[in-house]
Amino acid sequence: MAAIKTPESNLYAFSKASVTWHFIEENPENLQTAGETEMNYLASFEADMLNFRNQRKTEKDFISTFIGNSRATVNFPVEYTYCSEGIVHRKITNSERYKIEVKLSVNKTFVTSSKITLWHLSISPVAGSTFSENDLIKLAHNFGSIQEGTTSSRLFDIKVSKEEKDSDISEIVKRLFEIQNPLTTPITLAQSGIIQIDPVDIFEKKEDWFSFINMMLAKKIPDEDLELNKFSKTLCGIILGIFDFERMNEDEIFDTIQPIVTKNASFVVLCRGTLFKLTYNEEICDAINNHIIVDPYLLIPDMVLIHNAFILNNALNKIDKILLPKKANDISLWNKFIGVRLPCFKTDDEHKLVVLEKSQKEIRNALSFDIIYDVFQYPSEREIIKTGEIQRGIESLNNEITQRLNDLSELILVKRGNKTINSDASVAAFLAFITLLQFIEAFLDFKSFSFLLKVLFTFVVFAGAVVIYCRLNSKQTNWFKSKK
Repeated sequence: MAAIKTPESNLYAFSKASVTWHFIEENPENLQTAGETEMNYLASFEADMLNFRNQRKTEKDFISTFIGNSRATVNFPVEYTYCSEGIVHRKITNSERYKIEVKLSVNKTFVTSSKITLWHLSISPVAGSTFSENDLIKLAHNFGSIQEGTTSSRLFDIKVSKEEKDSDISEIVKRLFEIQNPLTTPITLAQSGIIQIDPVDIFEKKEDWFSFINMMLAKKIPDEDLELNKFSKTLCGIILGIFDFERMNEDEIFDTIQPIVTKNASFVVLCRGTLFKLTYNEEICDAINNHIIVDPYLLIPDMVLIHNAFILNNALNKIDKILLPKKANDISLWNKFIGVRLPCFKTDDEHKLVVLEKSQKEIRNALSFDIIYDVFQYPSEREIIKTGEIQRGIESLNNEITQRLNDLSELILVKRGNKTINSDASVAAFLAFITLLQFIEAFLDFKSFSFLLKVLFTFVVFAGAVVIYCRLNSKQTNWFKSKK
């Protein structure tokens, strides 16, 4: 049965809100800073949040730079679908929400150890425009959960001022760094980002805002306060990236909205890939609204989480490629006859000792030098890192790689042992070959044999020596492994 089209319902209009996406550019060959603005609005913020040791480093772990901003138009689809609890919903976008005028800002961070550049693209509505809750969910749908499985491949496009065509966010960033760096490298859209909202349009009185903050901390919604209940469910929908948020109960609300950094004027929630900040008339948001847009005290910690996750995932993929067993295609009748594979038939180059040792060193260097560790001064940023490492699986990923490295170390030890064993077995096989030849020459009239018979005898003796080598090699290898 086809889903019935229904108009989307927008409960709120946020005039002060923003969404930030991150992009990863690996190992750019051209690190010039052409195109950057003379005034780097991020520099002082970045210096402020670093701890004593990192503030005084000659070469900083990372350098963030404001690139520039522009006007743009966000275009939303006329209709979209999503699936919630097995039911397909088809929604029609409100005609007033087809096009939203926005400010667009681009910043970037270069990480010196890994030579990775992270690009940050932020948008917020211009004066007179707003984002609804459904707008924000569409813009940030790839940050949160994927349980609704929207069937729309692109829930929005952006047309930058003075450009002729609509683009997705990746295309905008690609064009931007192609201008900066002619020798471009691929970029990857990170599956996480930042959402900021100032509900000054909803809470007209500061007392109402404090009531909401206290309710969140107490984890109890007054039964009679239907407005706060509705607003809390809406926030859950934005944080989780789901459209069907009105069905959520109180337990689900507080399972989702778990503030990790709370102040009088704001609180921060980190849920899966979404770093969310709800703030009320905070001065810093007004100060940055016309250039970097995104709160730098969110941007930099989120960048660290994304960078570290990227490094660790690359390391895990590399080590799994080494350790993952492959199907053998080198089992010949000869191998079956002697009971082991001959070393000369091995085709898996990745398991050669020199490759294993090189990969082990590269992975250890990545974990030791490329990961950004313990750089922040203030508890707020440190708490974002601590929670993000759990929520995004970075902590368990690190533990998994540590275990894999232990497995790789054992494999290298086995290979080194096998190398020694092979050498000993080769000597033994050579001596056996000489002994057998001497035996034949002593007890048989070898000189009277025909040429073909001499060749046959030599081959048989050689084959016997190879069998001795392989059997000895196999037994010694098994003994070595048993000792491990």
